[in-house]
Amino acid sequence: MNISQCPACLRPGYKEFCASCRKSLFGGKRVSPILPFTRPDYNVRKREQGSRLSISGVQSKHSLKLNDASLELTEKGGEYILKPAVEGEFDNLEAMPANEHVTMQLARTLP
Repeated sequence: MNISQCPACLRPGYKEFCASCRKSLFGGKRVSPILPFTRPDYNVRKREQGSRLSISGVQSKHSLKLNDASLELTEKGGEYILKPAVEGEFDNLEAMPANEHVTMQLARTLP
């Protein structure tokens, strides 16, 4: 995967999380933006364990925890929420994660 922007704030010119995002998300720790599982792995685990998060919305969600420098799927002790690309019968599915990201970035700027 060739990342040309910070995966959190989308600033161009980064192959990993920028220093500002590393600080705010991971306490400054270097964490790989590449997840150690595939979408099929995620789908199998979700089918086997079901969705136990009680966060509303269209997108499926799964709990992640930080293990060394890697984010891993977990059922307990999650520190982060993974929202993979949406599957289903909705318009503009491919734009949903980016739309939510931009919306949250705008919300962050409000007093």
